[in-house]
Amino acid sequence: MAGAYVDFWLKEKPAAAVTLQFLDATGALIRTFVSVPAKADSGLHPAADSAGRLARAALDADSLAYLPADSLVRARAGANRFAWNLRYSPPKTMAGAIIDDGAIDGPLAVPGRYMARLIVGKDTLSKSFDVVPDPRLKTTAAEYREQFVLAKRVSDRLTALTEGVLRAQDIQAQLDERAKQATGTAFADRVKEQGKALRGKVEGVRAELYEVYTKADQATLNFPIKLYQMWLTLNGQVLDSDTRPTDQHGAIYQDLSQKLDVQLNALSALESGELVRFNALMKETGLPEVYAARKPVP
Repeated sequence: MAGAYVDFWLKEKPAAAVTLQFLDATGALIRTFVSVPAKADSGLHPAADSAGRLARAALDADSLAYLPADSLVRARAGANRFAWNLRYSPPKTMAGAIIDDGAIDGPLAVPGRYMARLIVGKDTLSKSFDVVPDPRLKTTAAEYREQFVLAKRVSDRLTALTEGVLRAQDIQAQLDERAKQATGTAFADRVKEQGKALRGKVEGVRAELYEVYTKADQATLNFPIKLYQMWLTLNGQVLDSDTRPTDQHGAIYQDLSQKLDVQLNALSALESGELVRFNALMKETGLPEVYAARKPVP
């Protein structure tokens, strides 16, 4: 496996969690991985089945077995190893969505100088290391950087899209709850009618961002592909190469960004317009307002 292996030795098992951080040449933090205290350790190894605790016990007993990156930092007495797969944090994605095509991985670190920082209680140990390119390739440093920049932009946009979907779904759930809370009151019809109209418009945005049926295998064969799946596909294409992104990748990024902005701006407009008017009705009736955690479009 290509990556950075960090080996460290502990005289005894620490009482507190152990933290392992990776930083770039400027000192900017890239990733943070943490161990889990024994009493909170539920044995969730990716390969474990219903007998997860037994599988974890076997791993703990084998000093040559190590969990992969994006997992737990081992913190047992004696030798420990952690393998970072050189990936930056992945984008925020929809839980349970099945990916027929594309990827949810974060950008890959470009060749250069990095640092691993191990924190155990009050003690901190840092060690620099170099990520080197595959010597069989002719990819230049500038091309690696170009790939990273686009991958980071795609990752950020995927996160923005997912947050937009979650925000829309949260608003819809709150609108449904207000309709229930108004049942049997003199203002029930007003709340239901105004809430239903707003809910439909929010749903119009959400439906363009994300197709809910992607939680079924190969659902994209039967249902329209929405922006979420398009961004996942672009992310996979940008990451699945050791060369600079093509001009077409840049064009697709611009096209999808414009389409994403249209929907996120539409959601923001609903939040600052019709949702404000709906909340005025909530104040009038004494019901709780519908809260929307708005964020600026990145």
